[in-house]
Amino acid sequence: MAAGFEVHDVHMSQIATKIKNFDEYSGLVIPGGFSYGDVLGAGSGMSNTILFNQEINSIFSEFLN
Repeated sequence: MAAGFEVHDVHMSQIATKIKNFDEYSGLVIPGGFSYGDVLGAGSGMSNTILFNQEINSIFSEFLN
């Protein structure tokens, strides 16, 4: 926000349920750290959610393409 961007805080549980695509977004930031707990390898939980959930994988793939 300090850089002038409109920020939307979206939880992974909202992707595919409330957010069907990222068409209205021009950027995406996935902060590191506490996405799946304060443990080593926590980011793998988030990446596995994206990789192995076909609907969520399609949403991210379309945005990145």
